Amino acid sequence: MTEKTDNAPEAKEAGMHSLKRARLERLLTQRQLADKAKVSRTTVIAAERGEQVAELSKFRLAKALGMKPEELWPSAPKPEKK
Repeated sequence: MTEKTDNAPEAKEAGMHSLKRARLERLLTQRQLADKAKVSRTTVIAAERGEQVAELSKFRLAKALGMKPEELWPSAPKPEKK
């Protein structure tokens, strides 16, 4: 007998962008995160899809989640130290 594999949330989560994962862990809707970060909901949607968004938006989204941009976007430029 072949065991049926269930499409468990873990399987879907593997491909989930870290921004979406962080938002869901904090029980925020896209609208709530957008309002908190002072960006549009469209920006949140694009960022969660892995589409290109402005660096300022990445910073605002990360800050709204209590994180650093490089935690959500590993290739994000790190702020220069003066």
